[in-house]
Order: sequence, then structure tokens, then C-alpha cells
Amino acid sequence: MLLAKDDKGNTVLHHASHSGNEEILERIRKWAKEQLKPVKLNKLLLAQNNLRKTAWHVAARWDKVEVLDKLWDCAREVLNIDELNNKLLLAKDDEGTTLLHHASRSGNGQILEMIRKWAKEQLKPEELNKLLLA
Repeated sequence: MLLAKDDKGNTVLHHASHSGNEEILERIRKWAKEQLKPVKLNKLLLAQNNLRKTAWHVAARWDKVEVLDKLWDCAREVLNIDELNNKLLLAKDDEGTTLLHHASRSGNGQILEMIRKWAKEQLKPEELNKLLLA
């Protein structure tokens, strides 16, 4: 049920990210940790909809600071470095848009600063350049 997708390919995590409801997100997180094996939990965190947008893209685009922060905390617990870097920070949707692009569209400096901090901590210099020049 947690991995189910609607007709647009959105998971429950996409919807929770769009709504910004932290209580629902926390319930999903807890339930997923209890019910899903690590491989399935990774699949949920990295799920892309039909436009190849992750829950991260959605939260950044719709200005959901707290959601992004909670998603990052969860991801750091369960995803490996390659998944964090290539499937989150550097991931592109169907338009070639990254998490940073979506955050820029929202205009929220706090989200941009969070992504900058995560990228600086996580990415190698050449990967950071790739993110900034995407």
C-alpha cells in the first residue's frame, strides 16, 4: 500500500510532501520503517512519478521546508551515498529539472540554504559543480 501509485504515478509520499502535513509524513515514515524491508523503504524514498519527480522535487517546489528536512533525515538513515547523491540531490525530472531548480522556483531562501548545506556535505567538488551548472 505504501508503494502504490495513483494514475499520475504519485505515491503517498508525493502527496504528503505536497500537502506539507508533517504529522502525516511522520506517520508514513514510522509505518514504512515498521512494515517495509530496507530495499522497499529505499524504493519509497526514491519513487518517481510519471514526470520523474520525486517527493523531494514536490516538497521543494511547493515550499515545504519542514517536509524536506524530515525527508532528508530519513534518507540519511537508510540510503547509501550513491542514492543520496545521484537519486536525490542530482536527480532530474522529465524536464531535466533538479531539486535545486524546484527550490529556486519556490523562492524560499531557507530551502536553498538547506540544499546548499546538504550538497556541500555530501557531494564531491565535481558533483557540486554538476548540480550548480545543471
